[in-house]
Amino acid sequence: MLIRMATEADIPHIKQIRPGIEHERIVHRLEMQAKGEAEFLVVEDQRVLVSFVFLKYAGTLTHPAYPNLEDLVTRPDKRRRGYARALLVDCEKRVKRRGFHKIGLAADPDRADPGRQLYEQLGYQHDGGAAFVDGVYNGVEDWAINMEKEL
Repeated sequence: MLIRMATEADIPHIKQIRPGIEHERIVHRLEMQAKGEAEFLVVEDQRVLVSFVFLKYAGTLTHPAYPNLEDLVTRPDKRRRGYARALLVDCEKRVKRRGFHKIGLAADPDRADPGRQLYEQLGYQHDGGAAFVDGVYNGVEDWAINMEKEL
């Protein structure tokens, strides 16, 4: 398993992992990475891209004081093999090296959601705020809560 920064050559593979992601969004993330504002990280296993995450150092509008993770996605046929966990641990190390002591992400409000269960296993906690619509995908509202972890 190799964790590395995404490149333009990865764009088609990122689109395969998360169908529907806008090309412009990927390009914008690569531009932010080039400016040092973020890191768009991918996981390769046997030279195949299997997972990715976007680590934004400026945080969010509601939590700007610490970095935030967006779009932690693993190919459906490669889930539950430790790729997401490895990305989370790697992101936490990167954040600590930059001097931050906290990291955040948005998660499904449903405690039974496998992603949320993973985050909680790794020490992420709901920040206490209300659930919110994180986006609308294919006409369906994506509800989320903010979670954070002290590093």
